[in-house]
Amino acid sequence: MNPADIAQDRELEEWSRPQSEAAQHDTELPAAFFCEDCEIEIPPERRDAQPGCTRCAACQADYESLKKRGLAA
Repeated sequence: MNPADIAQDRELEEWSRPQSEAAQHDTELPAAFFCEDCEIEIPPERRDAQPGCTRCAACQADYESLKKRGLAA
């Protein structure tokens, strides 16, 4: 394996580790009962399907859209 391949493998590992740790952390938490944005009750079906969710489906879609455009943290 050449040095460029080794460097690329290390960079990928460093990038993917926080991503997978964050994903594990989110699913270990219980889902919220009320949306953190609009404060309506999150349906039980969503809480069961998305462990650790903190937003209703509509607010989550809005959040992901804003995040994609770099307008949300």
